[in-house]
Amino acid sequence: MAKSSHQQRLFISDLLHIMLSRMGRGAFRQSEIHVCRLFSVQIRGNAAYCRAVGSIPLPNRRIAAISTASGYESLLPLVTNATTVTGASKEDVHLGPFERLGISPELAANLAREGISNPTQIQIKAVGPILAQKNVIVTAETGSGKTLAYLLPLLTHLLQHADLSPSRPKSGCAPFSPRLLLLVPTRELCVQMLRVLQSITKGLNVTATLLPPPPSVPLTQIRYPDVAVSTPAAIARQFSSPRSIKELLYRTDAIVVDEADWTVADPTGWKFIAQMASISRKRETLETSSVTPIRKLQFIFAAATLPPIRAAKAKTPRALIQRTFQDVITVGTTALHMPPAGLKERFIRLVDADDQTLSDDQETQTKCNALMAILVDAMRKKAEANVVTSDKWLVFCNSTKRAEQVFAALSATQDAIIAESGLGVPSMAFEVNLVHGDVHRDERGTTVLNHVVKNNHNAQPVFKILVSTDLVARGLDFVDVSTVVQLDFARDAATYLHRIGRTARAGKAGQAISFVSPSDYRLSDFVERASKGVADSKLQTHAQFRTALLGDAEVLREDDNDRTPLTALFSRNRSFRNKLRKKQMTRHDSLQSKIEAGQA
Repeated sequence: MAKSSHQQRLFISDLLHIMLSRMGRGAFRQSEIHVCRLFSVQIRGNAAYCRAVGSIPLPNRRIAAISTASGYESLLPLVTNATTVTGASKEDVHLGPFERLGISPELAANLAREGISNPTQIQIKAVGPILAQKNVIVTAETGSGKTLAYLLPLLTHLLQHADLSPSRPKSGCAPFSPRLLLLVPTRELCVQMLRVLQSITKGLNVTATLLPPPPSVPLTQIRYPDVAVSTPAAIARQFSSPRSIKELLYRTDAIVVDEADWTVADPTGWKFIAQMASISRKRETLETSSVTPIRKLQFIFAAATLPPIRAAKAKTPRALIQRTFQDVITVGTTALHMPPAGLKERFIRLVDADDQTLSDDQETQTKCNALMAILVDAMRKKAEANVVTSDKWLVFCNSTKRAEQVFAALSATQDAIIAESGLGVPSMAFEVNLVHGDVHRDERGTTVLNHVVKNNHNAQPVFKILVSTDLVARGLDFVDVSTVVQLDFARDAATYLHRIGRTARAGKAGQAISFVSPSDYRLSDFVERASKGVADSKLQTHAQFRTALLGDAEVLREDDNDRTPLTALFSRNRSFRNKLRKKQMTRHDSLQSKIEAGQA
């Protein structure tokens, strides 16, 4: 028999008094504490209010508001603008920076063990809205901490609400249905995401798996995981029907789409996102299940390159997201679409005259010679300074053929490079690796992991060079990479920013060296001028769309970055090469025009 409103008031009030007296203030540190299946406690001043029973007299301590979870619509967690606690305990006063944002103390402790003690700008701005269960677009420059900006609040919510999702649903649920689904474009990013999850959830009762799971993992160990990481292509192969997708999302509370500009622009990726959005809308019309509360899905879109909406009927990724999720909000940083602040950019022209042309073989030979000269110079400087330490370089090529040619040239001349630089083999090893789409998946994963992990300072110093296509240009957190070489200039502004963003990450220093062939001169000019802070009429688009890009005009801190954002160089097909060519085609002679058209 249901209790009356008066009985409910007495029951909840007594319960809160008991919890305070027996568990102390520490029990109420979280932003939301569930008393039972129907009621939740949240931090909100000294007054308490319940929609079902009205005001409730509470002790003179900062407690919360109590809400019935009708339709699983509890009050939003409050993690900002907290009032001063009367008689607060010492552990409240000494909360760490992440805990003050509302992040779980256990997660904050794991971050501290990883050497992460303070949140970045994007983490400060993103944690609150995500904890409030809003749909959010998270945009920030490469290496700014976007992954933790969404993982930390989502994992905090998962840990605090572990009792709301049964571990073994009875029916209508796929065996791999996760509470949190993370979508990334490539398998390499899936593996990296799992490594991040393992490090920040160490010692916590959180299960994470690839989807579909690896054949070597027993299925009984990963049924109903907390977190699943996958690519849209893998989802499409494994769950092809609308019913199977609905069963996959049965237990799911939130979905993250990382590298959102890439995933949304991909037809397979956008089809899956649209299906999930439809399922979320239908959930709002359903009644709460007796087994699991049903609520709409939360969507997080993260990207380092997400151009603004320039027209009402635009079909850019940002436009598609905002039309589909009309309640989505945007949080961003002031350095969006800029190179990292600690990056030094160099642009090297292969020939002097604009009208001089190179055959494909001549261009490859010229670039290989220039690369080896730069390598010798870098290693010679190490020898002269008597600083023989490990180093990592990334060399990007636009095609598999070019990547294989460069790899073969470096492999054949590595002994000569070391001898020319003055460093003997006993002093430093020289290691060259190759990655592209035709390399076997397992071999590719091992090679990328070898370049991602930290250098072993106790072992013999190694000069590592990874030659690659754009397969590793996005998202991968390469540690200790000092130099990125664009052997072939990037085809578009987004790719340029992602490539050079593999170095100078998390406030470190780095350099990006770009070889510029004759067909790239006018294209690279815009990027080079932006790197020097030039802001002419063609580069001022970012200022016009500042609020739309960053979510608001408020600046938490000014970045030490005097460069001009590359926002103006983005176009609908994500290629600024074609955009500039159309405007300047009449200025070039017919021979140059034919060469450029052939390379488009």
